[in-house]
This record gives sequence, structure tokens and C-alpha cells, in this order.
Amino acid sequence: MQASNVSVRDNQFKDQYTQLLTDLDVLDQTNWPDNCDIQYGDSSVRRLVKIFQVDERSTIRGFREFKDTKNKLCIQDLNPLLTAIKTIAISSSECERAFSTMNNLVTTKRNALSSNHISSLMFINCVGPPVQKFKSESYVLSWMRRGKRSAEEECCPKRNNTEVSEPYL
Repeated sequence: MQASNVSVRDNQFKDQYTQLLTDLDVLDQTNWPDNCDIQYGDSSVRRLVKIFQVDERSTIRGFREFKDTKNKLCIQDLNPLLTAIKTIAISSSECERAFSTMNNLVTTKRNALSSNHISSLMFINCVGPPVQKFKSESYVLSWMRRGKRSAEEECCPKRNNTEVSEPYL
């Protein structure tokens, strides 16, 4: 029996996720049967290769060598697949953190930022060094060498503080 609010697509996603986890179990030798044949796990590795888009022939060769030696760290042909598997996000916390950062950056006053600027600011915020360790002197000097104004400069029209000698009536 299926609930009315659960779509077929959700079940399809669940089935694909379950299949992915089953395929990943093949790479853990503690899950292998005692007497596995030469082709054990090949179909799972083929599905993983298709998902992660790595070279199938060399990866299957590496997996078979892994089954023989029981040491996947020294097998170069298996490394692209293992590296791709390490990119799988364990949770959505990083994504949630990025959306939070974006909501903090794009406010009602800063709603005209382009996607590229938002992306750059998010990258700096999420990946960049902490503000305390950021050394801005070289950037400020290069700004000033290009003929730009200093923040303390008072000769620009907006910052001219002209004293009004006569009070307004």
C-alpha cells in the first residue's frame, strides 16, 4: 500500500539510492562471500563506473586485481573510482550552510548583485580564510596604485563637508 502523498518518483529515487549503497558494499571486502567467483561484484562496479563516469575497462581490471590482492590502496586503476566515491556528500549540511550564507549576503539592500558576484562572495565566505587572517594591505596598495580613491579621502563630492555659515530660516 502506498500513501497518496508519495509519488512513484520518490520510490524510484529510493530504489536508486538503495542500489547505490548495495553497489558500494562490493568495495568493502568484509562484505564479500567466503568463496566469491572471478566476476563477483563486476556488475556493481560497472554501475558505479556509469554513475561516476570513470573508465570502465581499467576500473574493472583494478577491481579484479583488488579481489586477488585484497589491498585496494596499491591499485592505481581503482583510484579514479575511489576518489569519485569520496565526493559523495554524507549529509545536506554543507548545502544548507551555503544557502544560509547566500541569504546573509543577498539582503534587501544588496538585491541587485549578479549571480557571479553572489557566487564569488559565497566562495570567499565558505572557503576563504577567516577575516582575522586576511591580509588586505597588498590589495589596498594595488587599488591605490591604479589611481583609485582612499576611503579616508575627503575631496570627493559626496564627502565634502561644507559648513553652512548661515542657519536655515
